[in-house]
Amino acid sequence: MLSSRRATHLLLAAGLAASSVTCGDENLTRPTPDTPGGELVVAGPPAKINMNRQPPANALDREVWDPSTQPKVVVKDASNVAVAGVVVTVSIASGTGTLQGTTTATTTATGGATFADLGIAGTGQHTLRFTTGAAAATSSTITLNALPPEATDGKWIRRSSGTSCRCT
Repeated sequence: MLSSRRATHLLLAAGLAASSVTCGDENLTRPTPDTPGGELVVAGPPAKINMNRQPPANALDREVWDPSTQPKVVVKDASNVAVAGVVVTVSIASGTGTLQGTTTATTTATGGATFADLGIAGTGQHTLRFTTGAAAATSSTITLNALPPEATDGKWIRRSSGTSCRCT
């Protein structure tokens, strides 16, 4: 008579013998949800990056963008399977200025990578480039406007009426 523990091990071994998994580099193996028989899906190397959320269309020079307008990308392999655990890097694709904030984000189990604190020091039109391995994507255009002088020189006063004005 087989013990419960021994029977469980035999069933597990039989299930594994029917499956074949190949992994390497940044591949991820995960079971397909709710699939009887435990079919496995293996993500290949990153092949494409889709823009899930674009950066803001308009922003201010040196402004950290609102969290709801921070870029989000999704990384997929050639078979359209989400690739988890890869680092996506963002840089300025066009325009002059300096990209500020954390310029890398790691993909989650769904292949998504969200940036949290980006902004650009500069004015004019810019685009961002997102890369991981050979995969890349470019954002829509961001138009950056100069900060008003009162935002940079600190010469504001608060009136008793509750309004503010710039001191000259």
